[in-house]
Amino acid sequence: MLGFKFFNAAAVVFVYSVCSVTAKYDQQSCCEVANITRFFPEPMPQGAVCGQQYNASIPPAPDLRVSWEFCNSHCHGIGLSRASLPGQWAAPIVQFILPAVIFSMSIPRRKKFEAKFRVYDWGSKKRCQWFFGPLRWSFSVLVSLWVLVPLTVDTVLWIVIITVGAAHMIVAGLHEVILDHKLLAYLEEMDTPKTTERTKLLVTVISGNLIQDSSEPQIKIPDRLMSARKEERKAGLLAMMTTQSDFGSAIGAPVLFYLGAFVYTILDLLNNPSNQDAAISLAFGVDDSYETYKPVSMWNRGKNKMDWIKNIQNDASFRSGSKFEKNVKVGWKGWVLIFWMTFILIALPPVAGAVVAWQTPPVGPGCRSLSFILYAASQLALTFISILRSACYSSKMPRRSCAQAWDWPSFLLSILFFFISLLALVGGTLMQIVGVLRNCFCYINAQYWLDLKSSPGISVASDTQGQRASSHSWIIMGGVATAFMAVTCYLAWWYHGIVRKRFIHEVSKT
Repeated sequence: MLGFKFFNAAAVVFVYSVCSVTAKYDQQSCCEVANITRFFPEPMPQGAVCGQQYNASIPPAPDLRVSWEFCNSHCHGIGLSRASLPGQWAAPIVQFILPAVIFSMSIPRRKKFEAKFRVYDWGSKKRCQWFFGPLRWSFSVLVSLWVLVPLTVDTVLWIVIITVGAAHMIVAGLHEVILDHKLLAYLEEMDTPKTTERTKLLVTVISGNLIQDSSEPQIKIPDRLMSARKEERKAGLLAMMTTQSDFGSAIGAPVLFYLGAFVYTILDLLNNPSNQDAAISLAFGVDDSYETYKPVSMWNRGKNKMDWIKNIQNDASFRSGSKFEKNVKVGWKGWVLIFWMTFILIALPPVAGAVVAWQTPPVGPGCRSLSFILYAASQLALTFISILRSACYSSKMPRRSCAQAWDWPSFLLSILFFFISLLALVGGTLMQIVGVLRNCFCYINAQYWLDLKSSPGISVASDTQGQRASSHSWIIMGGVATAFMAVTCYLAWWYHGIVRKRFIHEVSKT
């Protein structure tokens, strides 16, 4: 019986999301129909009105409710976003999704779509000598339009990958950060200046994100530096450091876009406390002279740098084996630190979004808040998988044994939780923008989904006391999200500067 009820609830969601395309849910129209058919109890509450707009000089509207049966029979369908109400669809796109595109450009990636230069040859005399100049350029513009399609698809796919793979990327990034800190700390504690060892360790710090393939960067870069004179070696190490992206240009500009979007949305809520579209937009906002070598993907940053360190340990010329191994080893305390830092970065934004959605009438668990909770839970599972896999590869266990023990299980589990994350966040965001989540079913709290008739009803009034009161939690969570992003970026900028300064100091001792 319980299984049948679960199937019934899932079927209702499917019907509202896919079917009833011609039907349209409209809160004000539903309220007016209920009033005309005298569904509301007589006498009507004093001041009851359908579609009241917020005005500080008038009292909030009484809460008017209809039953599930009435809503399903008279107001079924979905409330598609209206072009005339940009707050429903344009706000989350312009304020939060577009800045995400800018962020995605700064996250390292190995493969991306790049237009061939032949596309632009249509605008040159070499390709179209017989065309008149302006006509040739116009034709070139039209021919080049097709490039926008794969470029757009490539960017969208990369944003989706970043979204569903956030846990893996953060764990790998934090693992690399801890290894860099340990390497620099070991260099600072070295008693005697061992030029060869110091150079190899500094190269590992700055170039440990390069793939160890047939080009052998782990061998060629140190050898080339060691064959140079002292001043040239220092200049080479500093030049390699300058090839790293500057924190301000890579992260600072996108952060300003995000912070501006949060501040604007909070101000909008202060002016109109009962604006649920602004609240939901805020919720979805709360929750990238040497040979050319290939950088490793963000997924494997920590593991790849650990491989560089193991190569140094296996080098016969390296004489600080046991002490070095002890100093750079990431123990259980380090993995616990990585977990908690990842947990904060992964869980806090969707939890804040879930609180906003939870406090939006009807207050309680619903379609929107559960999508955030589901995303946070799936990312938490991916965090455990990533940490266990990285810890195995960082241990003394042979690489083949780790691959046999973890590669397939971690791959299959990751695919499962990637899919859940994709449905929860990407699917939830798209459904919010389109308006699929505006329907009778999603306006009922989750605890009543197995027995919809037992629900206390669906509110069809606007600008109620509950909506005005809930705006306080919306503004608080918006402020928390803004402060969290600002503090996180400030700490990252501060640590980035400290590491660069420590690196420069160690180069001067080489």
